[in-house]
Amino acid sequence: MPPRALWILALSRMDGGVCVAGVPDDLSSWIRPTTETRRLSNSNVCDQAGNTIKPLDLVEFDLVKPIPTPPHVEDWLADFQHPVRVLGHADPPMRQKVLEGAAEPFPDPVLTHKKRSLVLVEPDRIERVVFDPSGYGGKYKVRLSFAAGSRLYLGESSEPGYPCTDLKLRAWGRRFRTRTGLQDAELRRLLGAKRIFLALGLTRPFRGNYWPMVVGFHTLPDFQASIDLSNP
Repeated sequence: MPPRALWILALSRMDGGVCVAGVPDDLSSWIRPTTETRRLSNSNVCDQAGNTIKPLDLVEFDLVKPIPTPPHVEDWLADFQHPVRVLGHADPPMRQKVLEGAAEPFPDPVLTHKKRSLVLVEPDRIERVVFDPSGYGGKYKVRLSFAAGSRLYLGESSEPGYPCTDLKLRAWGRRFRTRTGLQDAELRRLLGAKRIFLALGLTRPFRGNYWPMVVGFHTLPDFQASIDLSNP
């Protein structure tokens, strides 16, 4: 089939690789370009010049066929024989159009019912985001909880919040040298953000569950951070 251009709304780390997903120009549905192994290498998210793609880039992928494996119904087999092609980046008006157009009222189809594995929401507030440079096993960890409607979304594990694998927010948070927790107002002030959108996703099967996580973090206006694939 012909190449398909996607607005990138999820660019996240996973053990041993990365994950990318987005929506086409009509904002109709999510697509997660992947391989038979359901794992991408760092080179798969770099263009011909070796530059890492960024959230809200418009990126062209060589999609082959849908390979849904519920709840990951968004999976498409992609041909990564050639580098992906970045067609452009969303300017502020387009950024707002894509985020508002792709957002849904509630994350329940993914977080509660787990009927699919990707959703974008604009939470009422961020309850707390924690940046921990020396988490369990000495690994850098970011966790985030939020409120939408009348409900708090605090995560499913014993630790408060959902793991955040979004590469850009993780890169921004490396400025904190000790464990730092931020609530909504302080986070927005430091980011210069008036509005926040979260892309939420599900892991592959692990210990009998599909665990939810934050796979994309987007703001209006945009915040600045440089993604380093060697240090996610």
